[in-house]
Amino acid sequence: MGDSLLQIEGLRVKNDGDRTVRQFALDIDSLEVRPNDCILILADRCHGKSALRASLKAIFCQPLTEGNNLDIPQCEESKPIVHVDSLFRREDACFHEQGGDPKGLQAVEDRSTIIYCDDPLFPHTQNSSSREILDTVRKRSLTMMMASDPDRLQGTLEYLLTHQTSRILWLCNGRVFWNGLAGEFHTSVDALCGRYRSEAEQGRSTENFLRTIHAATQRFN
Repeated sequence: MGDSLLQIEGLRVKNDGDRTVRQFALDIDSLEVRPNDCILILADRCHGKSALRASLKAIFCQPLTEGNNLDIPQCEESKPIVHVDSLFRREDACFHEQGGDPKGLQAVEDRSTIIYCDDPLFPHTQNSSSREILDTVRKRSLTMMMASDPDRLQGTLEYLLTHQTSRILWLCNGRVFWNGLAGEFHTSVDALCGRYRSEAEQGRSTENFLRTIHAATQRFN
């Protein structure tokens, strides 16, 4: 497993209720997180960001390190079971949910902690704190996965693209649509957006989501 903190094959979560016609809220063939990773979870609304956060939280709530064909209950009993075909979790790896206040990172001691930051906002404001959090993560060589809602995505994506070693994991309909380095992203964004229009389930925010991506990548082209 090399230096991986977390490696998952076959991560699947079925949709609960009748919110969507898709069978799965999450259907990811492979996911790996390594120390010092900085990963942006790029997704339109209802395309898997929250399901991924909840799944990782459930995995780290269990007293296990690795195994095959695991059914993992989520922290809320009403939420669907998380299934993984194969799971490796490094013994010292742990999970930290980060809010909008960058001071919350003071509780994180080393890069074996996977920090998951879901649409970070400064407390009591509508201003994104993603830049401040990303700066702290980079200075301290921490490990982070960050998701941002389309409304506040442009600044986060733009800032992340300046650091070419960062990664982007783009989810579409709960599946991995694109996974690669931020430095490669802007060169393929036109083709990716065209493909997304033809493959994704369109929602009310889809065109705004794609315009935001284009706006964020403009100065890098």
